[in-house]
Amino acid sequence: MHLWMRMCAESFNEAGLSIQQVLKSTTMDIDWSEESIKEILWRTAQERIFGKRSTKELDKNEVTKVYETINRFAGNLGVELPPFPHYCTEHCPPSCQL
Repeated sequence: MHLWMRMCAESFNEAGLSIQQVLKSTTMDIDWSEESIKEILWRTAQERIFGKRSTKELDKNEVTKVYETINRFAGNLGVELPPFPHYCTEHCPPSCQL
């Protein structure tokens, strides 16, 4: 999950979208990081969908559901996120290779 979160942070940053631009919660621009993806996007989605705080509590199907939810959310903002690492194929960018 952390590899994907790091790649997502890069995607948001490359798209020029700060955390605040995405969440519209403050005027201070802060770039995305692996940790902010986890705490703001991932944890929010998993808690709202499954009521679970810890990522350790998620099974594979739940991880997939959280990923799909965040991916759809980002797509609606015009940001293409990288595929989840276990979904990677030979056509993925080098940053996606495990």
